[in-house]
Amino acid sequence: MSTLALASDDEAGRDDQVSMKVVLLGDSCTGKTAICCRFAQFAYPQKYSQTSGVDFYSRRITMPHSLTVLLQLWDVGGHNLTSPTMLNTYIFGAQAVLFVYDVTNTQSFDNLTDWVAAAKKSRAQMEKPFCMGMIGNKTDSEHRRAVSVDRHNKFAEQNAFSAHFVAAKTGDSIELMFRKTAAEVLGIQLTIADEELNVSVVKAQITPVDGGSQSRRKQKRGGREANGAETKTGIGSDKTKNSSACILQ
Repeated sequence: MSTLALASDDEAGRDDQVSMKVVLLGDSCTGKTAICCRFAQFAYPQKYSQTSGVDFYSRRITMPHSLTVLLQLWDVGGHNLTSPTMLNTYIFGAQAVLFVYDVTNTQSFDNLTDWVAAAKKSRAQMEKPFCMGMIGNKTDSEHRRAVSVDRHNKFAEQNAFSAHFVAAKTGDSIELMFRKTAAEVLGIQLTIADEELNVSVVKAQITPVDGGSQSRRKQKRGGREANGAETKTGIGSDKTKNSSACILQ
């Protein structure tokens, strides 16, 4: 079990906010942990560490109509598919379950069928059914894509899922995906303006092919300063002070 903790009971029980349990399922190496870290900590893990059991992350966000939502993310290890009892325990009480696969790995997509079957089995035993969605991660490696957009959309349509594409490494669409999930659970309709506010803009650093070394150093230094300023004025204001720390082992 992870050493990371969810929000305290006092925090989760505040009258002015809604707590929402979101469970992420999928094969190992699909980027579930990276997605959680990117959303809750605004950081990307530099070293891969397989999740043992389940890890927890949390972050408070503000939805339309000034509604505060405490998202509690359950990052379930990929090996738990072979442990139905533990998987049922992790899923129990969830408001949303998100199935994650790697767009560059066909097997991780094919295995979603087993993950979905296991989750639906758990949902049948719950009084309140949870929303379900699928996430195609690692879209920053488009040149290595092995699962077509058409297959992605068809699978989502067959299972009545919401469908998302994200890139945990760059942060692209992570914020929007979680906000759409929260909106679906709450029955809130996001406007186009709401969605545009939460679309990440990914910028690539341009390396000059000519010019003096001093000019190159100046441009590189300026790029770092610009990136730092963008991070500071971005979505950090929504980060909860009690967000779980992302620990790499």
